[in-house]
Amino acid sequence: MKKLLIAMIMVVMCLAFAGCGDSSSGEEPAEPETTAATEAEQSAEPEYVEYSFVKEITSDTGFDMDVMSVGLTPEGDVIMRTQGDLAASLGEQVKVATGVKDIYVEPFGNGGYYSILMIRQDRTVSAVNTSKLIGEKEKEILNNLGGYQDVSAIESVMDFDAFTINAVLANGDKYMLDPYLK
Repeated sequence: MKKLLIAMIMVVMCLAFAGCGDSSSGEEPAEPETTAATEAEQSAEPEYVEYSFVKEITSDTGFDMDVMSVGLTPEGDVIMRTQGDLAASLGEQVKVATGVKDIYVEPFGNGGYYSILMIRQDRTVSAVNTSKLIGEKEKEILNNLGGYQDVSAIESVMDFDAFTINAVLANGDKYMLDPYLK
């Protein structure tokens, strides 16, 4: 709502100032200057455009982490698109990890937090340190969570009043990852 009000005020101010120019010369107003670099920046596609999987993160998805989406490229790179303070700190597109087979964005705990987890090519689990991401606006990857090998999936399960995250091994065994997540 606040952003909409600011945008409306800016439009009104622009319209008001547009009529304040000196019209006695009879010349048409000059077009705004654009440079090739500016046009290229405006039309440039993000560096990573092809994803095999993308998880959009919205305000109703969970705690506002300033992360808009997390994507996995066919090459196994995990790219996080950010906004706000996080974008100012890390950039709008952040390569989180390489050598990743699958990604999961799962609810964790009871505070509305989401964890970004990755199954690596070697079938171990890594995660983005959510506490550091939210609190310090820094990227830290926690690798080889729990030392589990042959992980085939990640699941989030409601346990009483909070979500817990499990690593599911190829043989069907499940192990809680909560102690390793920050």
